[in-house]
Amino acid sequence: MRYTDERDEHPTERLPRKPQPSVTASSSRESRRSSRHYTTDDSRKPRTDRVPLGERPAERPRSTSRDRRRRERRAARYAADPEGELLRQERRHERREEREQRRAERKEKRAEIEERRAERDERRRRKEAAAEQIVVPVADRPSKKRDPTEEVERATEFYNQDSRPRDTVYQESTESGTVNNQSTETATAITPNTQDYDLEDGYGHKRQQSKRYYSGPPARAQSWQSYSSDYYEDEKYPYSPSDNAYDEIQWYKRRSSHDRYPYEDSRSCCACRRRWCILGSIAATLIGLIIIIVVAVVVSRNQFSYTPSTAQVNNTAAFASGGATQSSVNDTRDGIGAGTDAYKYYQGTASNFPNHTLWISFEDMWNNNVNNIQQSCGWLKYGADDSDKEIQDIYNAIQDRANASLVDHRLILALVLQESHGCVRVPHTTSYGGVKNTGLMQAHDGHEYNSRHMDKSIRYMVQDGTQGTKKGDGLVQVLNMYGNPYSAARAYNSGLIPKSGDLSESGGATACYVSDVANRLTGWVNAKSTCPGSS
Repeated sequence: MRYTDERDEHPTERLPRKPQPSVTASSSRESRRSSRHYTTDDSRKPRTDRVPLGERPAERPRSTSRDRRRRERRAARYAADPEGELLRQERRHERREEREQRRAERKEKRAEIEERRAERDERRRRKEAAAEQIVVPVADRPSKKRDPTEEVERATEFYNQDSRPRDTVYQESTESGTVNNQSTETATAITPNTQDYDLEDGYGHKRQQSKRYYSGPPARAQSWQSYSSDYYEDEKYPYSPSDNAYDEIQWYKRRSSHDRYPYEDSRSCCACRRRWCILGSIAATLIGLIIIIVVAVVVSRNQFSYTPSTAQVNNTAAFASGGATQSSVNDTRDGIGAGTDAYKYYQGTASNFPNHTLWISFEDMWNNNVNNIQQSCGWLKYGADDSDKEIQDIYNAIQDRANASLVDHRLILALVLQESHGCVRVPHTTSYGGVKNTGLMQAHDGHEYNSRHMDKSIRYMVQDGTQGTKKGDGLVQVLNMYGNPYSAARAYNSGLIPKSGDLSESGGATACYVSDVANRLTGWVNAKSTCPGSS
């Protein structure tokens, strides 16, 4: 059996150096003419200014006039600035020393490279000389029967010697076990051959023989058949114990059989395990994505930010008709008093409706309707009634948005009572045109009540009805458009005013809407409505 070195698998040092391309003169006149060595006689002149590697170029002879002018300039600079000239001279010397140091380093590096090249060439020469030696055929060797124990001892003694080259194997067939280098009949230098260890394992797979050195297998009998199966299963000696190529192949076949080395079973097992790992990673990724999505949805629902609107009434007619006011919202005694709990049906144009001087005060309107606000959700079957905290939030939201928008707080409260009776849990409705109306004032596609953020959601609902949303108008927009609170109420409810100007026409909405708002502004709370068609 032949043993090889691991370094023989990658014989990079055996390769010859890459040949350099030879420089030949150009054949065509155009290529020669493009050369920087082109002359009038159309030929190249050899360069004579080349310097051998590692040598310095010869210095040019200096002219005395040039040196004299240089000394004169230095003397003039020294007379003008002695310190500066001294510093300049020091820097000049430092740069010269640095150049000398770099030149010495380059020289050492070149010497190193040349030394490595020489060593490589010497190793290549030795390899070629060893390959050219004559190999003695096996038939010419002595036919004496070998003793396995002596072979093991000789192999152990041989591989413990460090002076022998490890890329060849010297075999001996004499009884003494010593190598006779002078006789080519008994000792032979065998060149490694890759075909000797690229052997098949019996199943079409190439199995490469190990190239590590070892001290030889344990003492064995006359043939490998007398070995026990434990020796071949032991991973401590994974090498073929024979010198014969046929025995090596048989050894690998026995070692690759299913009962001793289940190669194919291990492959299928690993493939199955890999498949389950891939499926498990995919499932874990999907579960992680689902968890991330759920957490993002929950966090987005829990986040609630309120942005106050800056929309204001700027129509002077609205201030004159009472829909808007410059008075402070803290003036809650701004009407004729508590008024009368009675209902009077109003119809026709805006001039037929009561003047704003007949409206009751905000304080009286709130106090008269606060009991109905407390029980409105139960009457309408929208869940639990409003709590005291929620009712106070409604009051604060009306006052805050009235102050920001300049809309009269009595008009805002009248529309809150008309649309939702003050129930914060009122659901959204959908108009005949597909518009979603939400919140306390049933605003156009606005915000709804959020129990986690009571005060902010209630303020948003009042703001949507007072100052409008991104998709619909609020009281500010309709007051700026029509200037009259009753016309604004008609436009807020149905989206338009009839061409006749009759505010009692429904226009696809509630016919009694404006009449109800006018009665709430004048004190109506629980009296029976006399509006035709009202429930």
